[in-house]
Amino acid sequence: MLDRVYPKITIITICLNREKTIEQTIKSVLSQSYKNIEYIIVDGASTDGTIDIINRYKEKIDIIISEPDDGISDAYNKALKYATGDIIYFLSADDYLYEDDIIFKVAKVFSEKDLDFIHGKVLEINEESGFSFVNGHKMTMDDFKRGECTHHQGFFAKKHLFDKYDNFDNNFKIIPDVDFMIKCFNDRENRYIFFDEIVAVYRWGIGVSSSPKTIAKREKEHKYILYKNFNIIDVENEVQRETVREFYKTWLEKILLQDRGITSILKEYGVRNIAIFGTRHTGKYLLSDCKKEGFNVVAFLDNNENMQGKEIEGIKIYSPKWILENRKKVDTIIVSIENNADIIVINQLKELIGHEKIKILSWKELIGI
Repeated sequence: MLDRVYPKITIITICLNREKTIEQTIKSVLSQSYKNIEYIIVDGASTDGTIDIINRYKEKIDIIISEPDDGISDAYNKALKYATGDIIYFLSADDYLYEDDIIFKVAKVFSEKDLDFIHGKVLEINEESGFSFVNGHKMTMDDFKRGECTHHQGFFAKKHLFDKYDNFDNNFKIIPDVDFMIKCFNDRENRYIFFDEIVAVYRWGIGVSSSPKTIAKREKEHKYILYKNFNIIDVENEVQRETVREFYKTWLEKILLQDRGITSILKEYGVRNIAIFGTRHTGKYLLSDCKKEGFNVVAFLDNNENMQGKEIEGIKIYSPKWILENRKKVDTIIVSIENNADIIVINQLKELIGHEKIKILSWKELIGI
């Protein structure tokens, strides 16, 4: 491999008290087959064993900074002062690169195409529950306006974009990357593509980013980012989020106070065999609920091609078209989507299946029955 014909890629990891995960992050960078990499770690003055672990690899890490910072944006901007790469990438200290050749694949794309940035896929995992989900698709500005965002773990941008947009906005302490990526996508001068590869593994459900307090701050920042960039007041999404919280609260109350799941009501309708549409968190919760109540979950259905063919707890994930050849195996489909798109999916399934005697319900309907 002739690295000199490919761009130099700066990988930046920021961390604070991540002794349980930082080593895997570092190893995933150092094991890359592509060697034209500059690696910078900014530690926010950790008080656990994080800096000791980092120092084990100090001969192979280009720059190590360990001092207090003023949030994620401040730590990012510190690293950018020292970055000399043509392309910049941020890998969190809870996460790791998906495979040893992934940076080579990214470098190859940039060497062959005149691009300002690319965005790819990320494998989300929850190691406690075993839940995993491949996240990533070609983003549009409408996606961002609806509150969606691509993961920064799948995002690579040329250094000149950070110079152009004056790095990260220090007003955003939790998700400055979202604001920056919106600027990149919203600038018509920028050339980019969707990189159809899994770039990194993103652990969720651990660390300070998953605490209720941080989640609330993140939602507040996200609303301000939408207002700042699009003049959008995110009232509709806030109402949806509050409604979903109430549904989850009722679900929890049924389990804790009544010792029954939300699917228990389906026994009154003679339901036995269930397919769950959607493979994200609510789908996994529904699977546990169905098992608790003794139902047979025969399949997961999902429009996401990245998930089709995979399994959740031994149950295979199929395209919704699977139901056309397996009508007799299912008497009920439960749609596990949180937002109002569940109505669209229900209508699509009804159109696909026709007048078959298969019940199609949203999980919210089970709570409201």
